Amino acid sequence: MSGKRIKALDGLRALAITEIVLYHLQVSVCGGMITRFVITFFFVLSGYLMAMHYNDTPPNWSGVKHIVNRRIAHFLPLYWLTLIAVLIFSAWGLRWDLPLHALLLQSFIPDSYYCFSYNEVAWFVSSLLVCYICFPMLNGIFKRVSLRDQIIMFFVIGGVYYLMLYALQPRGDYLYYICPATRMIDFALGMTLFRVMDEFSVKSKSLPMSRATVIEVLAILLAIACNILVYKIPNTLKMVQYTILWYLPVVMLIVVFSSQFTSKGVFTRLLSMSLLVKVGLLSMEIYILQYLTIGLVRKTVEALNLNLSAWLFIAVLLLVTLGAAIIAHRFITIPVKNWLSQNCKT
Repeated sequence: MSGKRIKALDGLRALAITEIVLYHLQVSVCGGMITRFVITFFFVLSGYLMAMHYNDTPPNWSGVKHIVNRRIAHFLPLYWLTLIAVLIFSAWGLRWDLPLHALLLQSFIPDSYYCFSYNEVAWFVSSLLVCYICFPMLNGIFKRVSLRDQIIMFFVIGGVYYLMLYALQPRGDYLYYICPATRMIDFALGMTLFRVMDEFSVKSKSLPMSRATVIEVLAILLAIACNILVYKIPNTLKMVQYTILWYLPVVMLIVVFSSQFTSKGVFTRLLSMSLLVKVGLLSMEIYILQYLTIGLVRKTVEALNLNLSAWLFIAVLLLVTLGAAIIAHRFITIPVKNWLSQNCKT
């Protein structure tokens, strides 16, 4: 199973990144809670895929360099170019926190205002970078223990952490939403899930399309039900929102659409369509560029005094963002990745 590309998960990433862009356009049908669920999905999925593709990474400095070259360095030039463009076209100006944004350390600032300044969506990249850098160490620890002990470690550490947050009852979103330690738990859940799936993949069997589709529908309905229940939970029980009501459907979606049990389902086939897969592969570029493209499209429409309907504006914005992501992938991400593979052997 190691190194395998799962097209249905790429399709899920395409839908997830589309929801995030729509939310930042303030046209998301499901509102902010579904977007927070999607962010959790991305961190858990990242841990799952890292464990799948980099399971043999050594838990030392060599392993960290390998991850930096393979998973981090290729999107840094695009991030820095986007940050420069934001400085030019926005009113943020030069402030004390700019160096932290340049170094992708903004997620360590315990204040949402500063985490969301400049390229406001880039806090996600900052926290994800921390997860990537810590991956060799986490992977080394998990490989030294049995699967049972790994599961126990995850539940004990994660449970203590969220109980601590419950006791603190933080007013803002930083500790629940942005803090790298919180997202590291999501990431570790993905790593643990991969090991569980890998352990039992030998016993898995391909199901008929009808049964596979039923399982897929149940997973989708579970995700919808949990996100509806989130609205019913009082703010004093955020721990339940950020763990059980999101972890359960995220895990179910990844398990079902990882093609281990339901390789022939209708929804797996739909998510594996070429267009969705390609958009999913561009999800990092879309994520980094979205704040810039949204601002530029809005200013262009205002400057030209265009009277676009809301749906036409959304369509234009999505096409511009996708086009910018394709160009960035072709002329920035791929050349940098090729250069790193040739000159940074690890």
